[in-house]
Amino acid sequence: MRTLVLFFTFVLLSVAYPRGSWKTSYTLKPLVHHKKIKLSPHLLRRFVKDVIAEDSTTGKREKNSISSLVLSQLIIGVADCFEIDPFFLSGLVYGESRYNVLGNSKANAFAVGLTQMTSTGIREVNDQIGYFQSEHARERGINNKRNARSEVVKYFSQKLNSCISPLTHEGRWIQIWERAEPGHDMANYDLYTKKVIHKDTPKETSVFSWTKENSHYARRFFKRQMLSDPLTSLVYGAVLLKVKLSEVIERSKEKKEMSDYYYAAIRAYNSATKYQMDTLESNARYAIEELVERQKEFDSHFSDLDINESMEASLDRTHY
Repeated sequence: MRTLVLFFTFVLLSVAYPRGSWKTSYTLKPLVHHKKIKLSPHLLRRFVKDVIAEDSTTGKREKNSISSLVLSQLIIGVADCFEIDPFFLSGLVYGESRYNVLGNSKANAFAVGLTQMTSTGIREVNDQIGYFQSEHARERGINNKRNARSEVVKYFSQKLNSCISPLTHEGRWIQIWERAEPGHDMANYDLYTKKVIHKDTPKETSVFSWTKENSHYARRFFKRQMLSDPLTSLVYGAVLLKVKLSEVIERSKEKKEMSDYYYAAIRAYNSATKYQMDTLESNARYAIEELVERQKEFDSHFSDLDINESMEASLDRTHY
């Protein structure tokens, strides 16, 4: 009898919580903390340059493939697109890589790129933004909230097409599982890709298939995308931060300041050892507080007219 009870309990839990599915159902609302303080690309560029200069004296980093100005514009552009606080996304990037585009520059490293994405983190973001072959891409979230997942995927897809695409070289966002090329990315290209037909167009596309059989190739391929394209790394980091932030808010039993939610999400972003989470939060907190203070001082010395004129004269806010 006890065996039967345990069996039916397992079956019910399997239906309610499909394998690999999200542990929470949440809403993706605009989550901006400093509504009255707008982070200036000019100021962030100066901070990034200071960090790079400090690291360069110790020989700890390679030269970034993009300028500090472009990197600052991308960070703020991605944060604005996904409606998260640019101060905290900037702090996360500082805490993870100190704005080093080639952070852990080998594709077989545990975490790579500006936002130090791991294989687990990449797979989670792939699922959030609609990875084509996801086995658990079911229109159901916790508490049987139907269409919870499809709404999240729809949100991110709309954002990728509307405000990330203009930031790309090509003028459109290409999902990273559609970027594999025969010979260049892997020896057994035909074995590790599948042909799929897009719903919107009759075009057939080769997409990378992440399975147990090719997990080694998959990890290297997806991590290589984080290293070769800073925008992709920022997008994946921003999506993961937004998801963790939404989860933290949903699970919170009492109302807190938005900054407290953000710091909790940054800790959850790097859900490793307590020491690693403490280190990431501490480093991110330093950068965030420093940027806020610099921005306040900057705003107190310049009028809106002065800022707008200086921005138009010195910044080119186009794609990189």
